[in-house]
Amino acid sequence: MSARRRNLLEAFQNATHAPSGPSAPAPEGPRSEPPRPPRAPRAPGVPAVPPWLLAVVALALVFALGFALGRSTGGKVEAASDGAAQTTRRPATPAPRPVTPAPAPENTEPPRIEESALFDVRNKYTVIVITYDNGAAGQDYAWATYRHLQDQGQPVFPPVVSGKNLLVLVGAAPTSGELENTESAVRALVRDGKKPYEKAYRARIDKLITRNTQGN
Repeated sequence: MSARRRNLLEAFQNATHAPSGPSAPAPEGPRSEPPRPPRAPRAPGVPAVPPWLLAVVALALVFALGFALGRSTGGKVEAASDGAAQTTRRPATPAPRPVTPAPAPENTEPPRIEESALFDVRNKYTVIVITYDNGAAGQDYAWATYRHLQDQGQPVFPPVVSGKNLLVLVGAAPTSGELENTESAVRALVRDGKKPYEKAYRARIDKLITRNTQGN
């Protein structure tokens, strides 16, 4: 054996029996993760529902339920309010008004003057308001004056004939002094913007008309 081959053999043997050096660190494998809890198996063909979609559906159901309850309660309150309003707004029954009597027609028969205070023999004085001629025109004027004084609340008598005149008389009393206020009130009356009775005066009744004094 040649020297060259011997050297190669020794070198091979030395390399084979030489102590091994520090070994290179082995590459780290994938780290193990903690075991996850097992999931419930899904039914075949049913897709998984995201959690946010479930939350939206729940909110929608709560809103719809609240809206329905609110409308139902509001309708009851509104109906109650309408009933209270109708009860409150019911108009009260108006009080009956006094019936004003219709004015008597002009052709109504006047009261009997013989039954008035003018023919009571205890009364001695009266007030002569105005004197008219005892004709057709005078009678119309006398009755018009009678109605006017009656409307003014004066104690007027129907026109009476005194000689050739037609008299409109107001009031009757035992003394002249008792008719002073009546005379002043008649003189102050205004008719058609004038005072047509300014010359009214007191006079004795027995000088104007004839009264039945039998039994008195």
